Amino acid sequence: MISRRDLLNEIDKFEGMAPNMTVCEKLAHLYTMYDHLYGQAENTEPQKVTQINVIIAHGDSDFIRAVDGLDGEAVWPILDELMDCVKTLQPRVYDSVMRRLRAIV
Repeated sequence: MISRRDLLNEIDKFEGMAPNMTVCEKLAHLYTMYDHLYGQAENTEPQKVTQINVIIAHGDSDFIRAVDGLDGEAVWPILDELMDCVKTLQPRVYDSVMRRLRAIV
């Protein structure tokens, strides 16, 4: 789960950047998560907390721009399907990607 401190740190980081559409979108996601997880509720009933796995990506490729800010739970099945295709059509590329992923600590 995302801690309150982690969310506030990310918000501070993006608030310090020059405003542009990407920064504004990221801030909107972060504020929404913060309000959902830690905002003051009008009623005192306990709320169900849902873990959100938002992808925060840095880069300028089409792929990075496409996944930036999306829910990882929705993105992983698509990438898994792509990797199945790569495994069939380009096994050497697949093996190379898998080696690189396994090397990440």
